[in-house]
Amino acid sequence: MPRLREAQIPIGHKVYKNILKLLNVAVIIFGIMTVVMSFEINPVPTFSPGWLLILLGSTTMLGGFTGFGGTTLPCCYKSHIICMSIAIFGTAVFCLCMFGQSDISIWPLALQRAKVVASFKSKRFSEETVDRYLSSICWLYIFVVIVECVALAARVIFQRKFIHEQFESLAQTQDLRAATLRTMREDLGSRSNKVDRTRAGNLDAKMQDKYAKYVLTF
Repeated sequence: MPRLREAQIPIGHKVYKNILKLLNVAVIIFGIMTVVMSFEINPVPTFSPGWLLILLGSTTMLGGFTGFGGTTLPCCYKSHIICMSIAIFGTAVFCLCMFGQSDISIWPLALQRAKVVASFKSKRFSEETVDRYLSSICWLYIFVVIVECVALAARVIFQRKFIHEQFESLAQTQDLRAATLRTMREDLGSRSNKVDRTRAGNLDAKMQDKYAKYVLTF
């Protein structure tokens, strides 16, 4: 089934798709930021939370990239849903851990902020510096969770509601082809009339040149 021509796609759909692209770009940037943060705290990251944050950032970036996948490819859509769900859950757990001063029990995780800070084993910064740094970006990561949720919800809405409106029905295709053929016939007809008038004018000019003197003499 052919896609709707660009001129026939409603402006609201175009705006929605552009917003969706911007959200995916933001998700990719957040993923890069998470990976860079882990290496910035400790160039040789530990498994937990260093490599786990790197894995979280990579999953977040993958979720953003799959958001650009073709809307007609089920694999891209499913991968986007899975990666974004993992990214939202992981980022939310990280935020809860950094905001909480006491133990946070989320089965099968039992997290404590002081233990997480110590687990970074940073050789560049003291634990107090790492703690202040993570505390300062907690609000940013809350914003990240919100953006990721909005991006995921927007993609689901687009897939469920707008994806079917990007294609022409058989009647629309036939009407468009009929209109195109009608325009071509009218254009060919106008060109044919113009050629006939040109030929008639040329013939009249030749007749005038050839017989005008005899008419005047007579």
